[in-house]
Amino acid sequence: MNKHILLVDDNAAIRYTVSFVLRKNGYRVSKAQNGQEALSMILESKRSNGNHFDLLLTDIQMPWMTGIELIDQLKEHHIDMPVLVISGIEDEMVVGKLLKRSDRDFLLKPFDFRELIKRVETLSGKNYEEKRMKVNGHARMRRRVRPVHSEC
Repeated sequence: MNKHILLVDDNAAIRYTVSFVLRKNGYRVSKAQNGQEALSMILESKRSNGNHFDLLLTDIQMPWMTGIELIDQLKEHHIDMPVLVISGIEDEMVVGKLLKRSDRDFLLKPFDFRELIKRVETLSGKNYEEKRMKVNGHARMRRRVRPVHSEC
């Protein structure tokens, strides 16, 4: 079964282009215009125990609910999913906070689509499941992820 990605961005052109690239690479994609809409979709999928999302791909700056607020809401609802943040804003404090967990990554806009697919594969695929395995009781394997500054 194809991995299911929830793409959240207030820019329609980005939603269209990124979803096109992801679908061409074999992913199922659902789209939301902001964090509030995305949170509703995630909570509904959790309630229905059906169409769950394997990865959240979100912008940071959006109206009504930012990507950071969305990630915080997921934590409040005890929803654990890998997150790839795409943003044109490179704030070291925000990026540092995002990357504290091993199941998150950051990609600066504009980005190369090959790099996007590489990051999505890492977060949504086998590598993510391996990172979640427990080692020595409660410790988890971690890897340091650094943002890549690539261009379209």
